[in-house]
Amino acid sequence: MTLTLPAGQARTITAFDLENGAQGLTGSLGDGGGKWRLTIEAGQAVVGVGLLETPDGPITNISTIGLPPMVRAPSEPDDEDDQGDSFANAVNLAVGGQVSGSIDPAGESDYYRIRVSESGTLTVYTSGDLDTRGYLYDSGERQLASNDDGAASDEGNFRIQREVGAGAYYVRVEAFLRDATGDYILHSEFSAATEPPTRDYYGALAFSDPEGPTDGLAFGLATNESTRAEAERVAISNCEANIVAGDSCRVYQQFSTGECLVLYGGRDGNFATWENGPRAELEDIDLAAWQACSREATDCTRITTACNDGDYSGVAPKTLRQASRHKR
Repeated sequence: MTLTLPAGQARTITAFDLENGAQGLTGSLGDGGGKWRLTIEAGQAVVGVGLLETPDGPITNISTIGLPPMVRAPSEPDDEDDQGDSFANAVNLAVGGQVSGSIDPAGESDYYRIRVSESGTLTVYTSGDLDTRGYLYDSGERQLASNDDGAASDEGNFRIQREVGAGAYYVRVEAFLRDATGDYILHSEFSAATEPPTRDYYGALAFSDPEGPTDGLAFGLATNESTRAEAERVAISNCEANIVAGDSCRVYQQFSTGECLVLYGGRDGNFATWENGPRAELEDIDLAAWQACSREATDCTRITTACNDGDYSGVAPKTLRQASRHKR
């Protein structure tokens, strides 16, 4: 089993974690029978210290394999590069960690290995001034995805998001222009898969008439209802509670089991927009809703996020107050 720990961080692993596995660990020791040895790999000299917790405090230097444990520096790639130049020499990157890299000389590629302990969503992306292209591979070195301009904060950086199972994955980073050199930071993020809903859930979003007396200011939201018809009824009822006499409401959007809806409104553009889709793509949905709103209004703000998975926290406001127009 393996544990990757970034420099400057600490992690406590219990005997139960070692025997059964835990978040951030790859593999497990089973029932703990037999012998095992601790091997530490680091890019510089480190000292391993064994600790035993007692009622009077920890006792140090109790390791039965001697101290320091085996300290082994990773093999150095060619050309004095700090990053691996092949799958075999890939540098370990912790889930949720980041590492600084450099493309120099031009035309080279840097390789990184990420170990995931459970199913979920893996996201890798770069930041920095270098225009990058990225590739994601499975443990068999088969390409799963590639990207060159997907990072929301900087169009010159790549961003890859992929549903993955437990196992090892590789990331290859290169400059988008073959003759370019420069520095970058590679980031790794992971969110564990949520348990599937035990039943079907339905949601709906209703707005008042944009041309009616309420000027389209009122909206109603329903989520986690048992049928589509009930979701529509609740959304319209919530909307109608906030309209003036002579106005009406209708459903503009439905969303189903496991889906989320994100609603944005502009401050002075009197505009609202929304997007919906799978919870696993919530970050992309949120960004798309904000971009759609920003094309029509200024100072767009997230009004609410609602998901049909039995876990809807908070009650959405029933009026936008500053959004008299709305569209998908």
